[in-house]
Amino acid sequence: MNINKQNKRIKMIDTITLIVIFSILFILLFNIFYKKNKVSEIKSSEDAAHSTIAVLTGSNAENLANIMFPEANIMTFNLNSDALYAVEIGNAKYGMAPSFAINDYNKNRNNALSTVGEPLQYSETGIFFARNEKNKKVLPEFNEFINTISENGVLKEIDDRWFNIDTEIKNFDFDSLDNTNGTLIFAIDSAYPPFSYVYNNSVVGFDVEVVYQFCKEYKYGLDIKQVDFNGMLSGIKSGKFDIGGGGNTITEERKKSVDFSLPLKKNQMCLYTSNDKLDTSVK
Repeated sequence: MNINKQNKRIKMIDTITLIVIFSILFILLFNIFYKKNKVSEIKSSEDAAHSTIAVLTGSNAENLANIMFPEANIMTFNLNSDALYAVEIGNAKYGMAPSFAINDYNKNRNNALSTVGEPLQYSETGIFFARNEKNKKVLPEFNEFINTISENGVLKEIDDRWFNIDTEIKNFDFDSLDNTNGTLIFAIDSAYPPFSYVYNNSVVGFDVEVVYQFCKEYKYGLDIKQVDFNGMLSGIKSGKFDIGGGGNTITEERKKSVDFSLPLKKNQMCLYTSNDKLDTSVK
């Protein structure tokens, strides 16, 4: 009799143990499923619409953010790198920038940022040209040059050098340029890699090399002025600078006040957020 009671007690304990184990497994699976969906919910343009979005002041990203997310808190920065960093450390939950800028930032920041959803806009970049007497001659020459290097593959080589292939960076010898046909005042946003940035105390990048090669071919000197994006755009509009570079997006609104070269590179505008922030924001 005592043995039967003991067996029943053991069976009851085993049943309770199984219930506890299954309950724990259920809770763990539920939390994993919930966390996965919660992260997915955070990584969404719907969430960004009522959150904080970091952008470069005066950029196409700022304009697009105001149009697409009118109820969001748009934080503006004079340097795109500052906007990207603000998102990485959590001062802004989201940011908006071209995909190449996010990718370039991630190279040196251990993939701190990730894009959210599909690209918000597809566009192209080009060089700003002031509407002055000098550029009536220079702009057609520059476009002729772009057509030539597009057809002979040189433009792709330049693109690969700055965007795809990890090669040694070499500074350009601006002083050696033959200025027989005059000198172009070239304004650049020197904090917008890989289009334009400072390396070994000199400016380098995709836009810089394209303009440098043009000047070398057509015998122009270069007087480079480092300014932020707003200073570049306003200086081109006023005629203070002849040309401007640094991943400038071609838009119809900008065409009202400045001229553009032929497109140099295709562009994807993306929403992005911090990987670390997403990992730690879900409890």
